[in-house]
Formats: sequence, C-alpha cells, structure tokens
Amino acid sequence: MSEEPQPPANVDSRRIVLSIERSQIVGSGVSLVLGGIIGWVIPELFKDPKSLALWTVLALALVAALTAATAVVFLQWQRQVSAASLSAVRSSIDEMSANHSRIQAMIENSIGRQAELIPRERVYKDMACCIRDAKSEVAVVTYLMADWQTGTRTFLPAGIDVPHRGEFYDAVYEAIQNPKIEYVRVWQVPHDRRDQALDVINSDAFNKKECELIAEIQPARPDQARLVIASSLTTASFILIDRHHLFLNIDFFDPEKNAWHSPYMLFVKDATGETFADLQSVIVRLMSHH
Repeated sequence: MSEEPQPPANVDSRRIVLSIERSQIVGSGVSLVLGGIIGWVIPELFKDPKSLALWTVLALALVAALTAATAVVFLQWQRQVSAASLSAVRSSIDEMSANHSRIQAMIENSIGRQAELIPRERVYKDMACCIRDAKSEVAVVTYLMADWQTGTRTFLPAGIDVPHRGEFYDAVYEAIQNPKIEYVRVWQVPHDRRDQALDVINSDAFNKKECELIAEIQPARPDQARLVIASSLTTASFILIDRHHLFLNIDFFDPEKNAWHSPYMLFVKDATGETFADLQSVIVRLMSHH
C-alpha cells in the first residue's frame, strides 16, 4: 500500500484534519437541516405545485446543498494532495464552483416554468418513457459516488432493487443502439481515481452492459455512442434529452448508512432549450476532460 500523500510544507496538517472533522460535523448538520426543509416543502408542492414561493425555497435549498458539497470535497482533497498538485486542484475546484453556479442558475431560471418533483419509486419509469421518445440526443452524466478504498458504490439505487430501474436501462440500451440517437455517457470521478473508475462502474450489472454496448458500437460508429470517464467538474448527476428535457438528481448523504440517496428527481421541460444552454456547455467541458 502506498503512503498517503502529505500536505504541502506551508499547510498545517493538523488544521486540515481539524477542518475535515469539522466539515463532517457541519455536513451532517446541513444534511439534517436541508432534509427538514425539503421534507416540508415537497408535500406542500404536491398540494400547490404552482406556488412560486415554495419553488423558490426548494431552489435555495438545492443551492445550499451544492455549495456545501463543494466545500466538503475541497477539504477532503486538500488533505490528500501533494504540494506539486495543490495549485491544479485549486484550479479544478474553481471550475467546479463555476459549473455549480451555472447549474444553480439553470434551476432558478426553471422555477415557475414546467418543473416537477418526481419520487424515486416512479422516476425510472418516467425517464424510460422520455428516453424512448428521444429524437436526436441523450446525455447521461453521473457523479460517481464510491468508497475508493474498498471500490464499492455508495449511492443506494446502485445497490438496491429500485422499481422500474431495469425498464430504464432497457430504454438506455435501445438508445445506444439507435443510429438516429447520439448517446453520451459521462462518469465524473476524482482525477486521481480515473484508473479505478471502470471497475467500480462495472460492479453494477446494468452499468456493465451499458459500457459493453457502447464499446461494441464505437469502432464502426464513434459518434453514435460515447463513454467518457472525466475528472469531476461538478457534483451534479443529470440526464438531458434532446436538450429540452432534464432530470436532475437531488442527492442527500446519510451519515448513519455512509451512503448517498436521491429520494426525488427534479424534472424540467423547456420547449426552446435555452434554459439548458449552460448545462450543455458543462457536458462539452466534461467530454474534453477525459
């Protein structure tokens, strides 16, 4: 086992460790607070889905969650990197922050438009229908949540039997093999874990088949289906279909289970596609970071 990288000489390692311990405590507290807020907002939205005030509260909670996640990621990385890579990591964090801002703006711009919160137990069925209706493009971007020491996934739907998940992946396989559809699959991982990523991805049978189908098609039709393992630019996971339909994960961390879960997804429709222009640029950047 290789030694753990030491922090740069000008960084007090005790302060870093203390910061990370504090960030874990704060992160748990933030998760509880945000969970409480969203737990209250969601039932109210089902009663009054046109309430601008409730959608605004939800948007602010999402903004807070993305900001907190970025801060925790930065503290964890800061502990592990060497002096030579510190400036590069800080640059990457700056880019992640910029991309978070674009996604936050996109969410806020969607408030009051055609937006809907969909419970996890039925979202896979809805996503399958939307993918089957795709006319030209399907982009699936996932922030790979894993315990990199053990090589196991820490996102619950990847390890449990979620309703209609098989139906969703059947639609994905059809899209991959459809010559009229451009299918892009992006996995975001920490830069120093890219070599491990494919083994972790393939530990899930659905994802393994997805990768295999893309590999079969690529030699003859490289523009039809692409698999990209990219250095993380954002912690967001989402599906963008024909640049007009978006499914965005709302992720929470459970400290007791040491796992992430996404009880709801935000579904947004935009007939013009203008709302998702910045999000499309994030996909392009991710594809250039592989």
